Amino acid sequence: MRTERQMMACVDEFIKSEDLIRVAVVEGSRTNKQIERDWFQDYDLSFFVTDMEVYKGDESWLDHFGKRR
Repeated sequence: MRTERQMMACVDEFIKSEDLIRVAVVEGSRTNKQIERDWFQDYDLSFFVTDMEVYKGDESWLDHFGKRR
């Protein structure tokens, strides 16, 4: 399992490689300082893009983050 630092580096690398992404936001429990961190927290990410159809039509971009089940 990746550390938080490794995961955020992966996200950062992805954002920099995608010209269509204008803004990326981390949301959810990871942003709440009142909630204690644990291994079960996921990464709630929102990407604001100039052309959403590119990402909806081909989900292979998700492979950047690891193997999908």
